[in-house]
Amino acid sequence: GLVKVFGGFDYDSFTTEFSDELPIDRSQIAHYPPGAGLIPRHNDPWHNQKLILGVYMSKHGEDFEQGGIYFVDKDNQDVLVEPEIERGDAVVAYATITHGVAKIDPHKEPDWETDQGRWFMGLYTNDSNAKKDRLTSSLAK
Repeated sequence: GLVKVFGGFDYDSFTTEFSDELPIDRSQIAHYPPGAGLIPRHNDPWHNQKLILGVYMSKHGEDFEQGGIYFVDKDNQDVLVEPEIERGDAVVAYATITHGVAKIDPHKEPDWETDQGRWFMGLYTNDSNAKKDRLTSSLAK
């Protein structure tokens, strides 16, 4: 609710009515396994959610060695921030800031069975998968 208020919406926006045309609140726990987990540079749509919010459930340097969330600076350079983050920290950023997740431990073979890697819980307000002309993240250069 607070993320919605910071974004200019009512605290309980999108929670009292449901249809394929209305946004849906979602929580997602994502595992980015060694050698495989990544998200390319992108910008998130801001029409439903002005801010991105998530909680870190793993620690760079302990659960994985390389990779993680980065933001793109004014010189178009990736700035890796994951080494500064502790388990339980939250990220709050404008959804339109270009960001991504660099591949987790790219020197390792992909292992989808391990608990090692990066764990992240994201809180999102997205268009319904059933919505015609649904807006989603867009890849960035």
